[in-house]
Amino acid sequence: MSYGNTNLTAGYIEFSMTDNHVYATGITDSTGKTTEKPHFTDGGEELTAAEIEYNFETKKGVIREVRSRQGEGYVHMEVSKKHVNDEIHLEHGKYTTCELDHPHYYFNLSKAIIIPDDKIVSGPVNLVVMDIPTPLALPFGFFPNQKRESKGILIPQYGESPVLGFFLLNGGYYMPLGKKGKADLQLLGDIYSRGSWGAKTILRYNTKYKHNGNFNLSFTDLKRSDPEFPDFSRNKEFFIRWQHNQDAKAHPYRRFSANVNAGTRNNFRNNFNTVSQDYLSNTFQSNISWTYSIPNKPINLSANLRHNQNSLTGLVNLTLPELAMNVNRFFPFQGIRKTGSATKKWYENIGMTYASNMRNDLTVQDTLLRSEYLPGVTSRMRNGMRHSGTISTSFKLFKQKFTLNPAASFTERWYLQSIQKEWDNITQQPRTDTLRGFKRAGDYSLSASLTTKIYGMYSFKGKRNAKLRHVITPSINLSYHPDFSTQQSGYFGPNGTLATYSPFDIGIYGKPPAGEAGLISLNLVNNIEMKFKSARDTVTGYKKLVLIENFTLTGSYNVFADSINYSNINLSGRITLWRNLGLVYAGTIDPYRYVNGRKTGDLLWDNGSIGNFLGNNLALSWALRSKTKTAAKGSLNTLNEEDRNEISRNQDAYIDFTIPWSLSINYNIRKDKLFSSLGTENRITQSLMLRGDLSLTQNWKIGFTSGYDFTNKGLTYTEVNIFRDLHCWEMRFNWIPFGIRKSYMIQINIKSSMLQDLRLMRRRSWFDAF
Repeated sequence: MSYGNTNLTAGYIEFSMTDNHVYATGITDSTGKTTEKPHFTDGGEELTAAEIEYNFETKKGVIREVRSRQGEGYVHMEVSKKHVNDEIHLEHGKYTTCELDHPHYYFNLSKAIIIPDDKIVSGPVNLVVMDIPTPLALPFGFFPNQKRESKGILIPQYGESPVLGFFLLNGGYYMPLGKKGKADLQLLGDIYSRGSWGAKTILRYNTKYKHNGNFNLSFTDLKRSDPEFPDFSRNKEFFIRWQHNQDAKAHPYRRFSANVNAGTRNNFRNNFNTVSQDYLSNTFQSNISWTYSIPNKPINLSANLRHNQNSLTGLVNLTLPELAMNVNRFFPFQGIRKTGSATKKWYENIGMTYASNMRNDLTVQDTLLRSEYLPGVTSRMRNGMRHSGTISTSFKLFKQKFTLNPAASFTERWYLQSIQKEWDNITQQPRTDTLRGFKRAGDYSLSASLTTKIYGMYSFKGKRNAKLRHVITPSINLSYHPDFSTQQSGYFGPNGTLATYSPFDIGIYGKPPAGEAGLISLNLVNNIEMKFKSARDTVTGYKKLVLIENFTLTGSYNVFADSINYSNINLSGRITLWRNLGLVYAGTIDPYRYVNGRKTGDLLWDNGSIGNFLGNNLALSWALRSKTKTAAKGSLNTLNEEDRNEISRNQDAYIDFTIPWSLSINYNIRKDKLFSSLGTENRITQSLMLRGDLSLTQNWKIGFTSGYDFTNKGLTYTEVNIFRDLHCWEMRFNWIPFGIRKSYMIQINIKSSMLQDLRLMRRRSWFDAF
């Protein structure tokens, strides 16, 4: 039956035409089971019951044995009355977030009032788990029942740390910002009984078709021991995270983005709430970027603020700011002819590019980034401007089989600082002065490259008609640049010895190349593939197999060098041995002999040797996983954009059961050959990393991360995670069995975000080991 916005479906319905009164119930079959129970919807409210009596005019009714969806939860009622203001008064009810008819847990309600889109208020409540009453009881109950976000208190986690004392973590206040829920704010705090404390601000915002992001600012003041004891220490740490993304539809030509990660170097080593990913990171980078593309022009403008921080050394690199203008390749001579010929003249293929970059850099220790040190620090800033451009074209030669690419390029550097070295007769030491003033340094070069492809084919005899194809892509490059050396000589070396330097040694864009150079470079790229008949391929009848994806050899010869004309020979290759088993190789060969740690002009080739292998690096990666269940419930492909964004911000909290198991193995071995006056040393370094997870059943999942340190002959950072899906509950266990972060944490909690503070936790933190 339908009456306005009210709909009723049931197996049996009685309706009075005189007073618009309806009675509905289900149908009992021969086995005594009731089916087709009444289902009632009124606007956004819906419920299923055993019996319903309702008046469509007065909007009042009596409902028996009903289950009603209220926000994120469900209310089970034995007897309830619906009033004209849509309030429901009930007696003997249950409140739960479990959607089953017989829930795993619930709050037993003696009496309650449901106020739609507002709250549920009840008398005495008692938590019941698996039909067993618990000691958790309250004189009254208050459950939010709003479809929109609402402000409120965030209940903290409690516990005890032997080092910091009893604590309350992540307690605070939550508030939505804006009328349409475009932003929200969390004000969180940590407090410890032995004097330590922390504060955190988390701001999230999302405006559809414009931008989204989050801002996180944290501060901690951690005290170990008591001030009266010699082992007392106090650390004040802070960290800022800001991620801002502009939607592609926001503006066709302008874009702004930010990714900021900055703070004190020991923040994640002293922070009690540190996660493993942050603890294992020793570099943090930031970039705030603004770009603008001029409409219908090949010109792009950009401005960047950059930051790079090493938490081990305390070294901070700042770029404040970097301004750039880039002109994409354009063809100035195209379209100047008035004829309509489709054939282009040679000069119409001439293209030009231009780039201008201005930067101000500062490299300093983080301990000097304080207000009292800033005047001296800013004097260390290095700045400059660089202009560069190219003119190039392309020709097809010898019946379109070869491609010739001639080019000319220039680089112009402008600096406001330079250095000057001289011998100090008073101190009897060399002295370096930084000079202020404009200076320039430029260079240009000419080049031409010739490229083609060479194909080799071989057919094997047999039923499978196997064929082998070898593709070689050779490239010969000729380049020339004059001597643009800015080196100056003088007796300002150690103990007054003769030495050289360039005034532009401190330049952020470097200095022009020294010495005339005419390079003949050779680059060989190899690819080997095989195909053979396969009954599995029903389209072509052949299966393709890549034997060597890429093997590249590069080297050069300088015709103007007095000695050591040959460069090092670089080798690199990539092979997929079997499915997801990949092998990557990189090596360097030096063709010259070394004597007492110094390179000589004697070629080892003359003695039949290939040269010195200075470095060889072999990386093996193997990624194994079971077949993914297509479009399984809960997989990333079935989630909406908002849920995927939330998972990207909290990846550790997402458990993907659509992959029964996965395992990744990464092994790296490197051999370096080092020359010194004491002789030759071969240094070998190895590393092994393992990461995997296994779904024992549909609800059990185990994950681990580990590795092996071949130098120290022991396991590296190891972490084990166990997750158990308990339907409306979940259990998590995190264990770091050894090392500086040795700890464990076990937690059982309700899945629903509304009751997320209803949990049981036991933890032993790595922080307590100190």
